[in-house]
Amino acid sequence: MSELDNQTLVDLLIKYERDELSAEENSMLQEWLLIPGNAEIFEGLIHDESLLVELKQDHFRKKRILARVKTSEKLHRPLRIAGEKGQTSRRVILIRHWRWAAAMIVLTLSVSAYFWYSHNFGIGLEGKKGLVSIANDVLPGGNKAKLILSNGSSVTLDSAKDGIISNYQGGNISKTQDGKLQYTKATSADTESHPNQGVAYNTLITPRGGQYFVELSDGSKVWLNAASSLRYPVKFSQKERTVELSGEAYFEIAAIHSAPSPGSEGGKIPFTVKLSHRLGEADETQINVLGTHFNVNAYDDELEVKATLLEGAVSVTRGDENITIKPGQQAQISPDKKISVIDGADTEEAVSWKNGITSFKDADIKNIMRKVSRWYNVDVVFEGEIPERTFHGGISRNSNLSDLLGVLKHYKINFELESDNKKLIVKP
Repeated sequence: MSELDNQTLVDLLIKYERDELSAEENSMLQEWLLIPGNAEIFEGLIHDESLLVELKQDHFRKKRILARVKTSEKLHRPLRIAGEKGQTSRRVILIRHWRWAAAMIVLTLSVSAYFWYSHNFGIGLEGKKGLVSIANDVLPGGNKAKLILSNGSSVTLDSAKDGIISNYQGGNISKTQDGKLQYTKATSADTESHPNQGVAYNTLITPRGGQYFVELSDGSKVWLNAASSLRYPVKFSQKERTVELSGEAYFEIAAIHSAPSPGSEGGKIPFTVKLSHRLGEADETQINVLGTHFNVNAYDDELEVKATLLEGAVSVTRGDENITIKPGQQAQISPDKKISVIDGADTEEAVSWKNGITSFKDADIKNIMRKVSRWYNVDVVFEGEIPERTFHGGISRNSNLSDLLGVLKHYKINFELESDNKKLIVKP
């Protein structure tokens, strides 16, 4: 990462405004923007209307533009946001590539809120805290979950001590130092020592404002989002691996092969995710997996069930309908219970929550508030007629509630948080 001399910066500004940046020049400018303070300088320059006129002219005066650059560096101009419908706003380079923008957010967790363009009008960056004054601000969620053991007892994981929590068929259930739940794989000797013991199930439950990671006994890894639950055997059989999901989770499934037996050569043990969702009342919905990475969003308060594939292959089954999707595709089950496939799905947006970002892509305010309710553990109530707008952007999941609301307030959306911090009222 390196600074740019002022002359080079001027040249890049000119090409940026004219949409003439090469891939190499675009990369140079993005790298420069990562340096603390440079995003504010850049935002101030591209909102200088008189400067933009000069940038567009065929015979512009570089010396005058260079002087503006030097002045902006001294003033360190704050960022601005334009939110009214029909009001113009200059896009900054950070909004052009989601992949790079997401990385930018992760790298700069100290900057609380980054929102870029929304539908029909532009949004700049916002890095200032305290835009909304909220007494007793709401903190973000964290690693919180309850583990229900096969004997019916429960363990509150966020307050449990690190180390072994319980054991099963010779294996151990442990909480690691970094706050993860881990099942040690039972050996064949362990299984033989418990020949009459049936299949034992555990259930991991996250509350609103909670998330948790679990490594199952077969080595598969599951990230469980807020207000979700995962029911699973403490030890999988040699024929199948089946879990039940409510809410949202990201899976990285271990490829496990069954041992050869007389008349059988063995093979990969299939992994199945059964979904507990209101759309599954009539016909059970499930995802069949053979070693893959994917995200499933099956919240009851969402209209659609979504399965997004990053690696491998999965098939989505509902009733008599079965569809196989490839990496980069998303299977959606709509309220009419039909399965559709979306090519070129935004996989990074789908798993952004797992990567520490609450993101919104063409989402209306109600969609955003559902995520807010789950992550900040607040009840959301709408009053009056809320403007119909869709937003595209993201905010670090480490941010307080006021940071997110501060950005939305610029678009004539107002909020009131009741004193008990449990009810958030959304107003026009």
